[in-house]
Amino acid sequence: MGQQRSAPINEAVHLLKMNAPGELQKVRADFPQLSRELAGGLEGGESSDNLDLDRGLVMIRALNVATKKAGNELASVRERMSASKTHRLWAQIVTLFGGSGVLAGLAIDQPKLTLATAILTLIASLGNLMADRMETLLQPGSGNIYEAHDRASSAAYKAELLSAELGLLVKHKADKEELSQAVAAANALCEELNKWIAAMKGGRPTTE
Repeated sequence: MGQQRSAPINEAVHLLKMNAPGELQKVRADFPQLSRELAGGLEGGESSDNLDLDRGLVMIRALNVATKKAGNELASVRERMSASKTHRLWAQIVTLFGGSGVLAGLAIDQPKLTLATAILTLIASLGNLMADRMETLLQPGSGNIYEAHDRASSAAYKAELLSAELGLLVKHKADKEELSQAVAAANALCEELNKWIAAMKGGRPTTE
């Protein structure tokens, strides 16, 4: 009969590596018995009551890091959303001003009127271009900042709930199967959060 394998924690390790390498080093120091799994790449290890509880504690720390990082990136994204909307609003105002006959009513001769209209059209186009740039994520195929905001917000909320649930399961030394399912769910959530944190962060370096 084969040895029972634990739920994986590899995505939690990857999330810590990408977003909080200092915290990952602390986790490795605190849980030397999970050294192989915490080295990264290993999708599961030996299952035992004590080791499974330790994996639960590792997942809690990874989820807490993910929630904090997601919160920081979401705040930045909300600023970009606000700035983008402002640029679009001013672009619409300039477009309306240039095409509403206001310039024609200012008794400007035709060459100057044509030039003023062209300049206003250019300004409006630049405003929309800047808004488009702010709404675009740097990672190809990641959608726009509005989708990232919604998906990351939902994942971060789930991470808070799952972290609290894991805390109770570890505290009360829950049934092995129940704990294993929670660890597996947290691992999958770490993968999702890491994706959206990276998409929102773009090329900016990691800070702890």
